[in-house]
Amino acid sequence: MTRQTKLIIPKKKAQNLTDVAYDAIKHMIIYNEIGAGEFLSENVLAQALNMSRTPVREALKILASENLVEIHNGIGIFVPNITTREVHELFEVRSALECAAVKSFLKNVTEEDLTEMEKSWIESKEKLEAGIEVSYEDLAGSDHKLHALILDKSDNLIMQDIMHSIRQRIQRIQALSISKFPYQSVTIQQHLDIIQAIREKNEEEVKRLLAEHILFAENNVLKDPDFHL
Repeated sequence: MTRQTKLIIPKKKAQNLTDVAYDAIKHMIIYNEIGAGEFLSENVLAQALNMSRTPVREALKILASENLVEIHNGIGIFVPNITTREVHELFEVRSALECAAVKSFLKNVTEEDLTEMEKSWIESKEKLEAGIEVSYEDLAGSDHKLHALILDKSDNLIMQDIMHSIRQRIQRIQALSISKFPYQSVTIQQHLDIIQAIREKNEEEVKRLLAEHILFAENNVLKDPDFHL
């Protein structure tokens, strides 16, 4: 790491040290606290997490399998850059999977699911309208939960497996999209519109809104002049 970073360790019961290290390092990568191209030191991470290098090393191996870090033997461990092609291809796959999952998702989603999702977006909207800052991490978290729900509540297990294999990379780009642009009110309303269409069981409208929202998020990332592709 090239700069001092505050580690945020999610609290979980019966969590082993590899899980602790994995969650903390993943959080920093997804929310760009460790930027693309940065070098990761096992020693620095272990000291910051107050643990030995072994669980840190194991956590980094898991993150490498998810393409969130790159391990180059004899050179070091780095956070990979995000390329234009990767953004486009991941969001193209994401749009196709989520839209394909809508039909069975609508049969399985409950009012409780929607109420819980809607609550966080309404709270964010009310804060914004009151002039209160809304954390981009909170928005990114709400965004991830809603989109994950669509696949998790579908009947297609293969689509779930495919999304699971790329979910962390997509989440990293989602967080980057939300953090970079002053379009919070737009993305909040987009999600509320999606939730309303889901509640009305309007399959075609849900698909249309999802596709538009995902394209909007992709364009947010690609238009950022500070985003090195």
